[in-house]
Amino acid sequence: MKFIISESKLFNLMSKVLDSYNFFIYDDGKKFNNYVYFMENSDDGRALISLYKKNALGFPSNKIYVKHSLIVEMSTLFPIGEDTALSMIGMWAANKLNIVPEDVIDASKGEQYHRLVVDWYKT
Repeated sequence: MKFIISESKLFNLMSKVLDSYNFFIYDDGKKFNNYVYFMENSDDGRALISLYKKNALGFPSNKIYVKHSLIVEMSTLFPIGEDTALSMIGMWAANKLNIVPEDVIDASKGEQYHRLVVDWYKT
């Protein structure tokens, strides 16, 4: 039996799954290079999603970075490709933070892993 699920219903289902993670959301509050991190717990020091709010000059950036393992998990759980999963994760994070993202990026591409490392954890 085949089921046809609209994109909006699929997004609602994925949102419920992402909501169930009960992310610890941390805003580092810096004036420049400001990030907001979505972490599974506050002890890890690594985020599954991060929002780059302001660049080094203090201008709004609103780029969302997503850990590749979360993209794979969502694309495996739902019958969608990784690009669609990345886009939907970005839409979910943008809705949570009430922003319009400039871009949603797979943090494993282009050596962007550092975008998921929480600064306060390093000290």
